Amino acid sequence: MSIRKQILEEINSVRTNPSGYVDKILKYKDYFKGKILYIPGEKVGIQTNEGAPAYEEAANYLKTAKNNEAFIPSKGLTNIANDYLNKVLDVGMDKIDDIDMNDIIDEYGSFTKQFNQLLELGSTTAEQIVISLLVSDGDSTREYRKHLLSPNLKKIGIASKKDNTNKNLTIIVASTDFKNKDDSDDKENFEENEEERKKREEAQKREKEEKKIKEKAEKTILLDQKKDKNLNPMTLIGIILLILLLLLLFYKLSGH
Repeated sequence: MSIRKQILEEINSVRTNPSGYVDKILKYKDYFKGKILYIPGEKVGIQTNEGAPAYEEAANYLKTAKNNEAFIPSKGLTNIANDYLNKVLDVGMDKIDDIDMNDIIDEYGSFTKQFNQLLELGSTTAEQIVISLLVSDGDSTREYRKHLLSPNLKKIGIASKKDNTNKNLTIIVASTDFKNKDDSDDKENFEENEEERKKREEAQKREKEEKKIKEKAEKTILLDQKKDKNLNPMTLIGIILLILLLLLLFYKLSGH
């Protein structure tokens, strides 16, 4: 099963039955030494801001949280998540604010209500990724948790890859009413394996590059046509002036 499918199943598990997810979070309390989280099987501990109390707070929140409908995987949102993730990998986390998410969204479709993005770096399993987002360690607003459990959000896109430090980078985008630009079927298949995903992304990348080259060529042709239109009247005026100058010269030479 692909990591995206695993993440989706974990998210939908907590959305549809929040109280049933409590024990998964509480077991992490036993992995702490001070504020460092030592997950079994992981070689390096994770330095947290709040420590075990943040996990306990998240568990308590889920105990009283309402059940929601499962997210529907969206092809358009997945394309957005993939593009955004690739741009983050290209520019680095320190320049993430330079990425314009609106430009990426406009390329694939639109929404009229709610749209949210979530980012998680460093976790290695789907469970760890989702729990990290639910806990939202260091964020007093617990914004990511609210997004995952929001009844207003219906569709979801997920992308996950390793960065240049071999850490998993996961991007999740969710929307209330995202619609593809071409009105095509928005259903996404999260069953594809890593090789299939790479092939699809490479094909999408080639298609985008070909589209950009085509658009650039069309713009060049339009500019050339515009230049020709602009030059024609100027050329005509030049010819008229030259004729007038020759007539004037002929008039003077003829002794008039």
